[in-house]
Amino acid sequence: MSHVYAWPSALRSDRQAKQRIGRRPMSAVAMDNGVALGLSNLPQTLDGFVWAILAIAVFPQTIFQSWAPATALAASLAIWLLAYPVMAVAARCFVREGGAGSAVQLAGARVLLGISTAAVAFMPGEGHAVLAPCLLIACRLGQGLAMGALARRGLVSVNGGGRALGLTLGVLLGLTAAAGILGALAAVLQGPDFLAWGWRYPFVLAIPVNMVALFVDLRLPLPAGERRGLRLVSSLDAPVGLKR
Repeated sequence: MSHVYAWPSALRSDRQAKQRIGRRPMSAVAMDNGVALGLSNLPQTLDGFVWAILAIAVFPQTIFQSWAPATALAASLAIWLLAYPVMAVAARCFVREGGAGSAVQLAGARVLLGISTAAVAFMPGEGHAVLAPCLLIACRLGQGLAMGALARRGLVSVNGGGRALGLTLGVLLGLTAAAGILGALAAVLQGPDFLAWGWRYPFVLAIPVNMVALFVDLRLPLPAGERRGLRLVSSLDAPVGLKR
């Protein structure tokens, strides 16, 4: 009578778990791309968290101060959320046809995001009950268009664990930076000074932060379609004659 020995279930599960973990480790390249993607997403996440905090604590008392409190809060949050459906539509509409075009598009998106964000720092305050909300909507629409182009670039360039690492790192960095900057300003400035002009400083930082992010964007790998296009162009060294 033969007897087949079976591993204990706990030991067998432990061995299978170790095999799954060691089967597909994250490579150094994927980790570097994930860190680069996180730094590339920092301006977008920083702006999103700063805007969310100010939409609740500042904008109803400054931009919408002549409105009813509940209406002012709802309008402020609605303008903040406006960028995200625009971002989703823009990510589908942007089409890249080559490496040079992609670089130009990246630079244009970064410039648009920086200008649209920095312009919020110069919003008119008291006495502009109509102009200030309209300008705020225009700035948020510009941010949504720019974030759509940048989001598509990052998502098609980094895959697998690098993408998950980049998205998580970008959110953590943005949340930490937004809380730190606004917390420091609120602690240093008095309440009226913070409401009058202190809240504007985080938006001014958009220009240098986006300049740094642009250099990081250019280090991300090209999407597969662009790599194929570059290989095709590089292979056409000699003119091709037409057969008669």
